Amino acid sequence: MSINDCLRNIAAGNPAHGPDISEPKRSKGTILTQAYDVYKDLAIGRGTAEFAQKCEDPMSLVIGAMLAKMNLGGMIREPDQVIDLLNGVFLGKSLSSIDPNRRTIIEALKNLGFLPSDINVRVAKPVGSTPTLEEISVIIEFHTGITLKQIISATRVREVVKARFLVIWIMRNECGHSLTAIGGRLGGRDHATICHGMRRVKEDRDADMGKRLLIDSVGDQSDMLALKRIRSHLTASSRFLQNGQAGGMR
Repeated sequence: MSINDCLRNIAAGNPAHGPDISEPKRSKGTILTQAYDVYKDLAIGRGTAEFAQKCEDPMSLVIGAMLAKMNLGGMIREPDQVIDLLNGVFLGKSLSSIDPNRRTIIEALKNLGFLPSDINVRVAKPVGSTPTLEEISVIIEFHTGITLKQIISATRVREVVKARFLVIWIMRNECGHSLTAIGGRLGGRDHATICHGMRRVKEDRDADMGKRLLIDSVGDQSDMLALKRIRSHLTASSRFLQNGQAGGMR
């Protein structure tokens, strides 16, 4: 399958036997409300694992944790206004097609002037919560058949190169990795190659709104795999603590 067919496939939704990134559909208001609850809990010192089980949506969990981290780091200007402003962005009629996720939240806050335009997502997102190269490659391989082994190889087959460029874009924009780190993970590629890949994907996004939405969808799906991993780990930790307390753990 070509990369363009891959992107159209992603935009249309996942086939039944794809990677497990599906979640029950919840309203934007519910996602933002729960994210605010997480944000407030973290602000008063509660641990993330304490409410991982009760938080219905992993997106709410990580949006709230991300906002808390950015606030703690002094990145957000006027944090008390953030949720009201986000409600205005995501629940407003003019933007009713945009769903809240970590990428769109960061973009909204930058557009509103509450975050620096050059903020690195690696600084904004909680440690360990960005997609791994393996998680990104799962999404790419599922939709294109192009494997991680092919992506990091020396081949310059056109479709493999396009897939490689998408991986570079996600590693930079969803994970915030340095160009040097990206090159090292992708078979020891040099700085110029990584910059070229970034430039090509940016040109596609800038030239066509449809391509922008489809490319962003690849990153969003990769991010969702990471979010499900994080919630699974936190839920397991929470259950372990509860079982230990119930059994009189010292």
